[in-house]
Amino acid sequence: QNLTWQGDIDDDWTKPGNWDKGRVPATTDAVFIPTGLTNYPTLPANTTLSSLTIDGGTINGQLSLGGYNLTVDYLTCPGTLTATGAEQITVTKKLDLTGATFNQASSTVVLSGSDTATVKGDGTFYNLKSITAGKQINFAAGSIQTVTNNFTLTGAEGNLIKLRSAVAGTQWSINAPTGNCDISYVDIKDSDATPSDYISAENSLNSGNNLGWLFNPGDGIFWTNAAGDGFWSTAGNWVGGVAPGPGDKAVFSSISNDNCAVNSAVSIAAFTERDSYQGTINLLSDFTVSGNFNLEGGTFNAGGNTITVGGNWTKLAGNSFSKGTSTVTLDGSSQLLTGSTSFYNLTKSVTAADTLTFDKDSEFTVGKDLNLTGAEGQLLSLRSSLTGDQYKLTLTDGALQNIDYLDVKDCDASSGLELYAPGSTDAGNNTNILFPDKEPPIGYIAYWEFEGNADDSSGYGNNGTEVGGPDYV
Repeated sequence: QNLTWQGDIDDDWTKPGNWDKGRVPATTDAVFIPTGLTNYPTLPANTTLSSLTIDGGTINGQLSLGGYNLTVDYLTCPGTLTATGAEQITVTKKLDLTGATFNQASSTVVLSGSDTATVKGDGTFYNLKSITAGKQINFAAGSIQTVTNNFTLTGAEGNLIKLRSAVAGTQWSINAPTGNCDISYVDIKDSDATPSDYISAENSLNSGNNLGWLFNPGDGIFWTNAAGDGFWSTAGNWVGGVAPGPGDKAVFSSISNDNCAVNSAVSIAAFTERDSYQGTINLLSDFTVSGNFNLEGGTFNAGGNTITVGGNWTKLAGNSFSKGTSTVTLDGSSQLLTGSTSFYNLTKSVTAADTLTFDKDSEFTVGKDLNLTGAEGQLLSLRSSLTGDQYKLTLTDGALQNIDYLDVKDCDASSGLELYAPGSTDAGNNTNILFPDKEPPIGYIAYWEFEGNADDSSGYGNNGTEVGGPDYV
């Protein structure tokens, strides 16, 4: 039932005469507190209602919590709501603070219950919390929620709390102290946390269009550009205040789309430019990665530097790799190249037998120098990621090659220059590769059909066509 506060007697919530229906509210009632009154109530005890509306106007409707907790399904407050201490305000379905004056003191607003909750207006909270696994919270598109103390969201494995915008594709914003955020098991979409610097979310899912969220931060050291100078070497540009070193994985993500200049030589354990990162990394020095090198999003400008990779090379379609005049050196063992990539120089040289695997669905193009070498008795094997399916290795016109002591299988080099592989083994299913040391069969091979007179030295004498011979004749 709907009850309206009138305050005809005084500010005592418990007096029936202060209410339009002559009784105090029950837990199932919808309470309305209008504007323009002389007397406004204070809660006398912990109170549960179906809904509460505090109207706004020239003289706002007002409610003081008086040190007691309030639980409602729906809370609409264009008026004034005052906490005096550490009260808890629990809302299950809708919280609308559009135009509100919320004196939060040290209170906590809790979004609870299994129903989807909607948050409207630009709210400012002391503590904001939800620990109901599986709950969905929809924030008004374009709104900003500000938390001055603790921001807590805790779902459960397999039952994440979902944070969404009320308009898919349009972000809502959150501003909370980075060091006071406890976020885990959350599924986040369309959210901008950059007003907070960044917010860490453990065991959580990035469902897209997020900024300033650090998902699963144990997975590396993340770029923030918090110091603002755009330099890799500046410690303050990284989560934790330390630039990545030899034992670290460097990660670029939606925490910051700011560009990064690698202004000094780098040696790290792993590197990832995530698909959520839309900035540009500019190499100004050599770049050494002892483990995996992953290009998923953004742009990577290699310049004229050397990139040394000890693990796997991965380049996804969402990344733009600008090779410049760089050299990519593969110096690990059992390495895998995935994702079509155009290299300027590509080098791998081994003295002990090893295997380099190429993704069967990708094309690897070299524009200047291709250097793939093993050693006598210690061949470098080139293989497809799926035996029998060819990968593409293309050497462009005018490029140079140094290829020897290889064991080659399933390689299609037909889109570029013929590859010349002395000292190497043809393991089958190769196209446009010459193995000059291959032993010819004994006996009749082919015959040469001359053009014109064989004795004529006028230019026709040695021109002709091989008939019936294999490729190596």
